[in-house]
Amino acid sequence: MEKSSEIVNNLNKSVKINVEKNNGIKERFSYEKLLKSLVMVETPFFESDKIVATVVSSLYDGITTKEIKKIVHECLEDIDGEIANKYLASTQLKVRTSRDTIEAFDLSKIANTLIEETGASQETAFEIATETWKELKKLNVEYLTAPMIREIVNTKLVEYGLEDLRSRYTRLGIPVYNITSLIENGNRDNANMIHNPESIHKHVADEALKQYALLKMLPANLADAHMSGDIHIHDLEFFAGRPLNCMQHDIRTFIKYGLKVDGTGDHTSIAGAPNHMETLMNHTGEIMLAAQQNMSGGQGMSLWNVFVAPFARGRTYEEIKQSVQMLVYNLNMAYAARGSQVPFTSMALEFGVPNFLKDETAYGPKGQVVGTYADFEEETRLIQRAFTETLLEGDKEGKPHLFPNTIYTLREETMTSEYEDDIRLVHELSAKYGSSYFVNMLADYRGDMANYMGCRTCLQDNWTGDWDQDCLRTGNLAYVTLNLPRIGYQSKDETQVFEYLDEYMDLATETLMLRREQGLKCLNDFHILPFLKQKVAEDSYYRIQNSTLSFGFVGLNEMLLSLFGEGIENPDANKFGIKCL
Repeated sequence: MEKSSEIVNNLNKSVKINVEKNNGIKERFSYEKLLKSLVMVETPFFESDKIVATVVSSLYDGITTKEIKKIVHECLEDIDGEIANKYLASTQLKVRTSRDTIEAFDLSKIANTLIEETGASQETAFEIATETWKELKKLNVEYLTAPMIREIVNTKLVEYGLEDLRSRYTRLGIPVYNITSLIENGNRDNANMIHNPESIHKHVADEALKQYALLKMLPANLADAHMSGDIHIHDLEFFAGRPLNCMQHDIRTFIKYGLKVDGTGDHTSIAGAPNHMETLMNHTGEIMLAAQQNMSGGQGMSLWNVFVAPFARGRTYEEIKQSVQMLVYNLNMAYAARGSQVPFTSMALEFGVPNFLKDETAYGPKGQVVGTYADFEEETRLIQRAFTETLLEGDKEGKPHLFPNTIYTLREETMTSEYEDDIRLVHELSAKYGSSYFVNMLADYRGDMANYMGCRTCLQDNWTGDWDQDCLRTGNLAYVTLNLPRIGYQSKDETQVFEYLDEYMDLATETLMLRREQGLKCLNDFHILPFLKQKVAEDSYYRIQNSTLSFGFVGLNEMLLSLFGEGIENPDANKFGIKCL
């Protein structure tokens, strides 16, 4: 057998040998590099000489690194299986990591991630890592990938009965096929979104975050209840990072203090208190759009035309209408909400200044006090009329403006002949497009104030009795829907219906409280909702303490059909349905 010095001399005398690497680049064969790779895995020196000689005898111009490594590995297996494994792991098995780098395989990294991510003991982690390594070294692949390794680790965890560790270690994502389908065909789940890069990005992110919520945020019983259809937890994709749903804004806040659309002013320009009606129209749209970056649902404004009325003082009707038109078009052309949608917005308008607001302090240009809202009755009516006329006209092609959902408030003080023309105009809008909503405040139990968002969530001044605290700068936090037809199908008698109802409502309550807890964390601990958290005087803008938590149901009629063979038209079934409600 030749000595190492003779091998080098023979190489130098021979034709220079080029080795083709995995990336296609060719480089000169390096005796030193080969010897170093053997030393790194603690190959005995005299055995290294033999292996190098074997490799040199097999060289030809254009030989690949893969072929050389195969020769070395086979030689090492004849000498020492453990050294052969070390060589395979350090040179032949390369990993494309999630950090977009290519690294040598390292068994200890698997063990360390198991300890860090799942809380596994060191003994368990290294046992699973070793078993994973035994599977990996059987593979004939150019590169391992991080997902491939993680899948095998998860298989081993399941084999060892460590399902709780597997759920913490699993990788979230979406199959390649599904992403390809999204790119080529789009997704038609949301009528407000079209097929474009932003909607593709949103669907991919949503899928990963839904999986995260089911695996990480929710205990197994709630995740199972959702996936099996006992209950439906709405907006799972927003459970972790955007747990607050819809909101009712108070435009007075921004009239008095100006606008920071990012909540801090660190990343965007800061606007002072508006001085002109046009500026306030622009701010109204920006507020709705900015808040959607922090929330999962729609944005609404109540009493809007009353609060804006001081800015219309001294303006002609044509100027007022032009400003309102600017707002309506901006809301329908701000093509920048989640997944490339226009912001989902609602606007509640008054036919006149409500009695309970007449003595409230009115704020006008530059946030200055300009009297009380009773002083701006005429301007309030003009803004409402301008808004209604703009909606009646539609866009350039006569299509209806889809947003905002416009909600008209019916009050005893404005249901008089004085307001008849304004009310008739709104009915004309309803007849033409069917787009008007109405809040009936005529019943005594309604109090002074109630508002709605586009999803018909109601906020009413019956929480603390303060219309401002109860109805503005807050909203609904989450929804859960109960599956009543399943209860009807599963129940053997009426008593069992109520047992199931109790259980389902307990599931809903537990889910809603978890979501509220996550909302508090996102606001106060993680600091990822800066627009909502921004300071207004000494308080945060969003009043989470007054937010509502909602559950509803589907299929009451179908539940009754399953139980009685007849639905709500039957008097006895109807009576039982009311008892369930």
